[in-house]
Amino acid sequence: MSQDPVLLDTDTLSLILRQNPLVLAKAQSYLAQHSRFTFSIITRYKILRGLKAILQGLSNFCTLDKPNKYL
Repeated sequence: MSQDPVLLDTDTLSLILRQNPLVLAKAQSYLAQHSRFTFSIITRYKILRGLKAILQGLSNFCTLDKPNKYL
């Protein structure tokens, strides 16, 4: 069965990045046929904003100017 190219939304791309097994299986099948994902600039912005927030949280947790007795 041939799949038409689709535009991925933020939720679907996020599940792929998190390697959700159900979504990943379908994503691999899609990639085998189309060779790449397509997503909007809005989805790109949302994913990058989320990654930046994660990195900022890690940075705040691991700052050297605040000694952490657990590290």
